[in-house]
Amino acid sequence: MAATFAKSYLLRDVATVLLDCALRPEECFRLRWDELRDGSLHIRFGKTENARRSIPMTQRVAAQHDRRKTVAESEWIFPAPTATGRIEKSTLKK
Repeated sequence: MAATFAKSYLLRDVATVLLDCALRPEECFRLRWDELRDGSLHIRFGKTENARRSIPMTQRVAAQHDRRKTVAESEWIFPAPTATGRIEKSTLKK
């Protein structure tokens, strides 16, 4: 039941992170649990040095991640049955 909850709200949760934290889609898709600390999202990858940064989480995003963490079975915050194990652009089309 809990895993079903996480899957059914996947797109809503992705959209919340994109809007509240102003992330690029690929940055959001690549988020791992170890990149959430001290109330911030730590973006480690990007095209430039400025792309690597820490972004404070809103209360809504923090609460959402707390719910997702309770049922997490993957290193990725937004897992999907893909070759990488995480959500990708192609996942959203399906």
